[in-house]
Amino acid sequence: MWTTRIVLLLLGAVTSGPAHAQAPLAVGTPQAAFDGGPIHLSPRAAAMLRAQYKGDNVPQVPRPFRDQLDTALVGMDWKRAEAVKKALVEKDGPVPALLWEQTRFVATGSIGVAEMHARDVAATGSSGLFETAAMMWFYAVGVTMTDGEKCVDAAARDAHLDRLRSPEFEPVLQIVRTIADDRLAAMRELAARLETTLAEGRTDDTMCRAGTGRPAIKPDAVWRPEAAEVRKMLPKHLLALASVMRPRPVSATPEAKAKH
Repeated sequence: MWTTRIVLLLLGAVTSGPAHAQAPLAVGTPQAAFDGGPIHLSPRAAAMLRAQYKGDNVPQVPRPFRDQLDTALVGMDWKRAEAVKKALVEKDGPVPALLWEQTRFVATGSIGVAEMHARDVAATGSSGLFETAAMMWFYAVGVTMTDGEKCVDAAARDAHLDRLRSPEFEPVLQIVRTIADDRLAAMRELAARLETTLAEGRTDDTMCRAGTGRPAIKPDAVWRPEAAEVRKMLPKHLLALASVMRPRPVSATPEAKAKH
């Protein structure tokens, strides 16, 4: 299934790096991975995590970092999340931070976590993670387009789309501009499928936040039908965006062709 592919892209690349000289994280049930924190797993989210990790093998991010990061996520305080994540990386290396992002993305579908993960996996410089970075970026764009319908201030949504194409995301944008066309198409398709699959439990309004205050949001009965109409066109929207960013075709390298 599609979720298994995400896990393999992340774990296969990250766990082969130098950070694996450290002791691996403990694993356990989905509930244990969130126990005592502010994120309350729905039965659906728990089932998705169990499917992702082939049973009760969900990584248990060490405390107190886990609780601090989860609290920042719930409050959509991304500056605080970055600060705590930095402290976690300094103490335990990048793997626990990346796995926190991955498990929280699967559980919540948060656009803020997706953006963070896209930047972080791109920053590893690992070619094995390039596709994940591109997919997460397309996911963030897609969610901005669909869930952005909840924003009373449409200019905030548009500003968020501009931010996703700003220098802040340049390492990710470079990947989007240069990976082979067939792999980029696969990542666009996966991002669109994830956007739809995770839409039900997604509550993130980051794309509506032009400042530090809580944004004005339309009632569900108003914005969700509007988002559903945008969702129908999402594959075409993502294709059009990629075409603008990549005016010339990018062929697979001989090495990549040999793998396929």
